[in-house]
Amino acid sequence: MKRTTQRIIAIVAIAAIAIGTGVGVFVYLQLGGAESRWITPGVSGIPSDQWIKVGAIGDRGTMQGDENYNGAYMAAKEINEAGGVEVDNKTYYVALISEDTDEAAADPAYEKGLSAANKLISVDKAEYIVGGFRTEAVNVYIEPIMDAKKMFFITGASTDSLCENLVGSGYLRYKYLFRVMPINSTSLGGQVINFLGFITTYINGSTAWDGETIDKAAIIREDIDFSVPMKNALDDYLPILSYIDPSFTQDLEIVGDWAYPLSAGPDEIAGYMEEIKQADADVIIPIISARGSDFMMESYVDKNVPAIVVGIDVPSQYYRMWDETNGDCKYETLSVPLTNTSKTSKSKAYYNGYIDEFEHVPLYTATGAYESVKILVNVINETQSFNNTKLIDKLESYDYSAGTAYEGASAHYEWNQHHDLVEGWPTGASLFAQWRDIDDDGNGEKVCVPCPGLYPSGYGVIPGDITEATYALPSWVSTAWKSPL
Repeated sequence: MKRTTQRIIAIVAIAAIAIGTGVGVFVYLQLGGAESRWITPGVSGIPSDQWIKVGAIGDRGTMQGDENYNGAYMAAKEINEAGGVEVDNKTYYVALISEDTDEAAADPAYEKGLSAANKLISVDKAEYIVGGFRTEAVNVYIEPIMDAKKMFFITGASTDSLCENLVGSGYLRYKYLFRVMPINSTSLGGQVINFLGFITTYINGSTAWDGETIDKAAIIREDIDFSVPMKNALDDYLPILSYIDPSFTQDLEIVGDWAYPLSAGPDEIAGYMEEIKQADADVIIPIISARGSDFMMESYVDKNVPAIVVGIDVPSQYYRMWDETNGDCKYETLSVPLTNTSKTSKSKAYYNGYIDEFEHVPLYTATGAYESVKILVNVINETQSFNNTKLIDKLESYDYSAGTAYEGASAHYEWNQHHDLVEGWPTGASLFAQWRDIDDDGNGEKVCVPCPGLYPSGYGVIPGDITEATYALPSWVSTAWKSPL
C-alpha cells in the first residue's frame, strides 16, 4: 500500500469525567508518520534532517489564517529557491506545516487552538511557530508553546498583554515570544490618534470660513479584548489633541462607544450607524478585527452619514472588501502595514511578488508571517546556530540607530524589552490607506494617504515621500461640511 494511502491522522476526543467537572482531552493517533504532511515550498526531495521546521498556527478557511499560511509559504519558497541557508557547511531548507485553531469564528472553541498548538509541538515536531490572531485564543495556546521552549512569532494579535510577561520574573519563560505583526494595540491606537489629529486639522482648515467644524467622534468596535486598549487610548487623548500636539487645532469630543458582539448582523450594525448619525459624529472610528465592516460601510453609504471613517479595520484590508460591498468601502481610511509603495527598499518587491503568487494583495497576517520566516532564517544565518538562546540574544540586539536592525518589507525590525516592535518610523509605523476607485470599470484599491509626523508625507514633492494620493471626502460629506476636498 502506498504511503499516501497509509497516512491516517485521527483526532480522538476523550471525555474524562472528574468529580463535578468534565475535562476534554485530545489524543492524536498518527499512522504513517508526521513527515508526510510537511512541505518544502519551491524544492523537493530534501531529507528531513535538512529541514527548518516552521509550523503555521491559525484559523484555516478564514482570511486571517489562510493569509498567515500564504505569507509563510511565500517566504519559505523564496528562501528555498535561493538555495536555503548554510549552517556549519550543511544546507537547510524551510519546511512548512499548518494546524487549524478556529480562532476567527464568531463563537470560537478556544480548546481547538490549544489542541492545534499541542499537535504542532508533540506530533508535527515543529521547531518554530508563526501565527496568532484572536487574543483570547492566543492567551490559551501560548502556554504549551512556552512550555516547549519553542520560538513563537506573533503575526496578527495586537493586544498589549500578550507580551507583557517578558519583563521581570517572567522573562525566562516567555523570552521565546516575539511580536512581528502588528504593533501593539496601544501603539495602533496612538497612530490612529496621530492621523485623526492631522486629518481633522486639514479638513477644518478647508472649512474654516463657513463650513462644519469637525469636532465629534464615535467609536464602533467589536466587544473583545483587542479593542479595549485602543478604545482607552482614544478616550484619553482625542479630547486633548491640541494639547498633545499644538499643530492639531481641534480636540475631538467622543459622543459614544458602540461595542457589538461578534455575532452582530446587518440590522444590528445598521442600528448602531443610525445612532451614530443621530449623535452628530463627524468621525467614525472602527476597531474591527473580523466581523461587521461590510455591514458598517454599506450602512454608511445607504444612510449618507455625514462623517469620515478612519480606524482599525482588518476585513477592509482584505482584497475582497471592495467587491463584497459593491464599492461601498470607498473612502474608508484604515491602518495597514503596507500598500504598493516603498516603505522600505524591499516593500514593492514583496507586495508585487505576493500579487504574482496569490493574485491578490496581502493581508497583514500574510506580511507578518512572511517577515517572521525571513527574520528567522536571517538570524539563523547570522548566528550560524539553531540554539534558541543565541537566536534570541541576536534578535534582542537589533538596533536601528546602530544600523543592526533587520530590514524587512514593512519595517526595520527592532524589539523593546517586551519583544514588541519599537513604535514609530521606521521600526513600527502603520500607513494609512484610503479605498479609492482606480478605473472606469468599477475597480478599487487602497492607496497610502499623507500622515505627516508618522511617515514621510511629502505630497509627491519631498524626497522619501511614500504617499500615493491626497485624502478625499465622499461627495455627500463634502456637501454637508461645505468642504472643497
